[in-house]
Amino acid sequence: MAKTYNNMGAIYQNKGELDKALKFCEKSLKIFEQVDDIHGMAHTYTNLGNAYQLKDELDKALELYEKAMEIYKQVDDTHHMAKIYGNMGTLEIKKGNYKDAVTLLKKAVDILEQLGDVPYAQRTRQFLMQAQVQIDGKFDSGKFDIDTL
Repeated sequence: MAKTYNNMGAIYQNKGELDKALKFCEKSLKIFEQVDDIHGMAHTYTNLGNAYQLKDELDKALELYEKAMEIYKQVDDTHHMAKIYGNMGTLEIKKGNYKDAVTLLKKAVDILEQLGDVPYAQRTRQFLMQAQVQIDGKFDSGKFDIDTL
């Protein structure tokens, strides 16, 4: 049931119904906590963080991403760690912390490329480029491999 609630939260998030998304994810989290399913908890923390980021509640989103990251590090899930680095990087872009965003997004891209997740690495690289342009004030093609964007 917890996975179903979490999936419903993701569906409502994609529809832009963030309050409903949060309610379903919170139900999911309670169940995952009761059965001590740390993977489920990490995924739910991520979904909650995404919803809060979309609501521009960035401090709350960061707190949830950090909880997810702690679990992913504990279980050595580098793929999900990379995705959290990416989420945190996009959050830092929203906050205007472009240097922090670049650091996080580079970590994400490096891991994703090592794992062979080309589509997610490409999407993350686009956010990296966006942050770098904000720092430089212009696009510098020398900093990016255009073929990988």
